Amino acid sequence: QQCIDSVRAMATAFNEHTQRAFIPGHFCCVDESMVVWTPPTAPAWIYVKRKPHPEGAEFHTAACAKTKIIFHMELVEGKRSTHVPEFDSSFPTTVALLLRMTKSIWGSGRVVQLDSGFGSIQGALELFKKKLYTCIIMKKKRYWPRGVPGDYLKAQFKDQPLGYKGAFRGVHSEYPDVPFNLCVFR
Repeated sequence: QQCIDSVRAMATAFNEHTQRAFIPGHFCCVDESMVVWTPPTAPAWIYVKRKPHPEGAEFHTAACAKTKIIFHMELVEGKRSTHVPEFDSSFPTTVALLLRMTKSIWGSGRVVQLDSGFGSIQGALELFKKKLYTCIIMKKKRYWPRGVPGDYLKAQFKDQPLGYKGAFRGVHSEYPDVPFNLCVFR
C-alpha cells in the first residue's frame, strides 16, 4: 500500500506541475496509457491483454491532441482500492473520473475526445456544464450507454447501405434542458 501511495503522490505532483507549466491546445483526449513496468511485484502492476504492452501500470491520462503532451494522469488502482478520489461520492465512477481528468481545463471551451471506454452521455453533459465539449465514439458492450437509443438506431440503419450516415437529437432524462446530437455511421 505504501508503494501505491507513493505512485499516487507522484501523479498528484505531476498534475500540479503541468497545470502550472503547460497550456493544452483546443483539442484534448482522455484515454488509458500503459507504463511498461516489471516485475509483477512492482506497485500497481497489472496485466491488460488488449494492450500492445500488456504488463505494467495503467494510468488514465488527459493529453493535448496537437502536442501529445500528457497534462493529467491518474493511476488505475482497481476495485480493491480504499482510496476515494474527488467526485466519486457524487457521481458514477466514469463521470467522476472525467471531471477529475478535465478539471484544469474547465471553462475553456475546449473539445475533449473520449474513446468508448469513457462513453458516458451523463459524463459528456456534466463536462458541457463545465463549458467543455465532447466527441465520443460509442459502442454497444453488453448494453448501449444510458441515453443512447441504440435499438432504435439499429432499426433505422438496418436496411441502409454501408457509408450511410444520419444525425439524431437526444435528451437524457437527468438533463432534459441539455439536448445532444448523435451522429451515426453504417
